[in-house]
Amino acid sequence: MSGAGTKNKNDDTAELRSVAPAAESATESSIGSFGGDNSRAASESKSALRNFLTNPILHLLLIITLCMLCFGRTLSSFFLADDIGEVRYICQIFDGHWNLFWSNFTGNYMQVPNMAVYRPMLLLSLVVDYFFWRGNAVGYYISNLLFFSGSACLLYVFLRQLTHDWNKGRSSIAAIFAAALFAASPLHCESISWIVGRVDSLCCFFYLSALASFMQGRISPTARRPICTVAGVVFFWLAICTKEMAIGLAPVLAAIAFIWPDAGSNLTVNENNESPSLKKRLLSAWKFSRPIWISTAAYFVVRLLALGTLLGGYGGSVGASQSASALTKWMDPDSWRRLFLPFSSTVFSAGNPYEPALFCTYAVLVGLVFVRALAGSLPWKFIAFLAIWALTQLAPIYRLFGIGANLEGARFCFFFSLSFSSLLPILLFAPASKQIPEKLALRLSLMAGIALTIATVVLAKAAYASNLVWIHAGKEVRAVLNDAIRLSNNSSKSKYIVLGIPIEHGGVHMILNGSTFEMLLNKPF
Repeated sequence: MSGAGTKNKNDDTAELRSVAPAAESATESSIGSFGGDNSRAASESKSALRNFLTNPILHLLLIITLCMLCFGRTLSSFFLADDIGEVRYICQIFDGHWNLFWSNFTGNYMQVPNMAVYRPMLLLSLVVDYFFWRGNAVGYYISNLLFFSGSACLLYVFLRQLTHDWNKGRSSIAAIFAAALFAASPLHCESISWIVGRVDSLCCFFYLSALASFMQGRISPTARRPICTVAGVVFFWLAICTKEMAIGLAPVLAAIAFIWPDAGSNLTVNENNESPSLKKRLLSAWKFSRPIWISTAAYFVVRLLALGTLLGGYGGSVGASQSASALTKWMDPDSWRRLFLPFSSTVFSAGNPYEPALFCTYAVLVGLVFVRALAGSLPWKFIAFLAIWALTQLAPIYRLFGIGANLEGARFCFFFSLSFSSLLPILLFAPASKQIPEKLALRLSLMAGIALTIATVVLAKAAYASNLVWIHAGKEVRAVLNDAIRLSNNSSKSKYIVLGIPIEHGGVHMILNGSTFEMLLNKPF
């Protein structure tokens, strides 16, 4: 009886549903075409606006614009410190000493004493710049800005790939905020406004290209996967031959496949709707990351043949000093504070308003995360991945970690800023569980968007101001060079004593010593 009643009720409901469209159509006809056209036009306008706001091209243009607003004035700077020696080295190659070029593929980078590093791609990037620009620093800084902007854009691309099963709007917002925080970080002045600092941004550009290639193969049709894998392996070799930081790519790929087993291999769920077993997850992780594990092993063979060592890095008294002070630096609360609040002491006084503003913004963001935690809506899989990603970025710098009062050494945290910048946007814009009411979820997202926008603006202001120190240092080196040339041309004496050569200012190295000054007075400068 109950079943029959239910059946009749369902039949009635189905009949009403079938009649409803016809009734709505008749109503629209009775109203007339004017109202229908307006409704259709409004719907189309909303759809067009939504498509425009979620357009990846627009997002990438915004990211590039932010990079240029923060660091674009770098183009007016000049060579600094190690730049002078390295460009002089390239000049010797073009003067016919091609053995200096090939020795970087068979041995230590630029034959630098007390340092064992294999970085032929870094040298090749400088060779290409020298071919076009010779002693004009503008071209070198154009390359630096391109590598950095490209890295910021690729971070956006990778996070969109990682969150491809989210709502399109949430995925876009999380990715663009993460890329914006990365692009506006004052920690990146060394990597952009110091020509040889490009080693991190160039390596990161290739590293993220490899990561994005593998992710594209993962979410693309099976037929395209071999092409994406080959591209990923090529980019990995370009990255690892630029700097050793790319060594963490294999465990990152393994972590992705372990946490989110590939749907194409039927490992997401089984017939009983259960999660894949540990064995199947490990198998998925190995299959996805295998090409890079093999490439990593091959790299160590090449490194051993070229350098005679697997580890490398700084040696002698410098390396011993780094090892002795490593633990102290990791335990230094000031280094960690500057990582979160990157304000140079030369640029920002103790009472500046930006540091408390950023601190308060962080407090709001952490509070929003806490609300989601209470509601049980934290994306634990993403948290696990970001933790592993951060570990692979920190482990290679175990002897180099530490940020000075003027943000000296911040370049060593360049890779770590990828996961660091991604954390809050991922936590705050991940799809909420059903435990959070829709209105509350909307308000939390709105507050998160406002707070992240404020954080980005404050960081951008700090980055712009901090970068001016580097630009002025470069201009001062150029002024010293011009004055030295003028003195040489106007004097009949053969020797001079020059006092007051600038060595360092605000954490920026300028002219290191007499040898650097002598190179500055020669070709190609």
